[in-house]
Amino acid sequence: MKPIAGYLVILSAILSFAWGLPFFYSMAAKKKAVRPFVSYSVVIDDFVYSKQSRGKTVYMDMAGNEYSLMEYEKLLPLFFTRDLQKWGEYPQDIGGVHIPAEKAVNFRDTARISPHFVDMSRARIQLFPLFEAESSFTSLEFPKELFRIKNRMEFINAADNRINREKSALFTEALKNENFAFPAKMISGNTYPRKPYDFGYFVLDAENSLYHIYQAKGEPVVKNTGIAVNNIAFMLIRENNHLPYYGLLVDSDGGVWQILKDGYKLFKLDVKDYDPYRKTLVYMLDPLNITLKVSDEKGEAIRITTLDGELVKEYNGKFERNIYGAGLYNALFPFILRNNPYKYGEYIDFAISRNYPAALIFSAVLAFLYLIFIKRAGGKRYFLINTSLIILSGIYAFAAILLLEGIKRRQ
Repeated sequence: MKPIAGYLVILSAILSFAWGLPFFYSMAAKKKAVRPFVSYSVVIDDFVYSKQSRGKTVYMDMAGNEYSLMEYEKLLPLFFTRDLQKWGEYPQDIGGVHIPAEKAVNFRDTARISPHFVDMSRARIQLFPLFEAESSFTSLEFPKELFRIKNRMEFINAADNRINREKSALFTEALKNENFAFPAKMISGNTYPRKPYDFGYFVLDAENSLYHIYQAKGEPVVKNTGIAVNNIAFMLIRENNHLPYYGLLVDSDGGVWQILKDGYKLFKLDVKDYDPYRKTLVYMLDPLNITLKVSDEKGEAIRITTLDGELVKEYNGKFERNIYGAGLYNALFPFILRNNPYKYGEYIDFAISRNYPAALIFSAVLAFLYLIFIKRAGGKRYFLINTSLIILSGIYAFAAILLLEGIKRRQ
């Protein structure tokens, strides 16, 4: 076998092993990782958590005190409001502030923004329903047409694929009158019909101007929000009369803002070390505080702020690995190829070992063993290249080269 062909085979084998060996190790050594659900209790001004332990759920605080389920819920009155009302235990004042139970229930929001959602918002088919924002009825009727915005705003009948040219022209003209630059880069809205009312869509045009578009009594309403964020990664629209914002805006650098109903102003949230393409953000709002959880497979960081953005408390926790022998895994495999756990529609992800020094030492040991093998077998050709490959690629190159050497000797 010619050297070039041989090394192409070796490189192909290295890539195959880099995907297959870690995958099968993970499957064989898989375990259920215990990951606590951490919350902030304004009652004790500290974090509390629930987790599974020996087949049951335990409830504790950071000082190690254990609680019953009822005691735990009393520590989180803004989260378990209805239960506390049923027991007659809902407090008159929470954190020194009088908060009626109905406000605790209504002035609440929870959102989870995973990398899958960020990626999928661009990958999905760009067809959207436009509801009637000023309907005469309490329930929203799902429209017969879906719209898209390319070189114009176009409405397509979902039943027969026919374009409603009159409505398309009406809305396109309304966009042009507000200097909308076609085509749209991003369209974000709530397509779920079971909501109290419709806010329409926030649309980023070709020149990075953000527009608010909705339908009122069959007529187009187009507003240039004046929001200037050039690298918007994701928007989440929340239709709730009790909230002071239209939704959340996330940029590519990990900045997160509320889009306020007051003149489309932006209020920046105190999020740290957030990468929307690699990490998950959990956002929770209650009448006193905002909870911001940033997590990945390694752990989570939680920041509690007031509604005005002042830091109240923070927490950092590492997640338990979901495989047995994680140390051995990190030493065996200097890098891995895997199905991308973050992106929607992208399949291959390259990741370096969490303990690369240990993996490098193990690779050096394998390279030394290979040199002993070559010396005893009497082989000298290309041993420097092969040794370098083993140091760089560890067990993958070691296995690939030995397999190829074995095949050569049988021929």
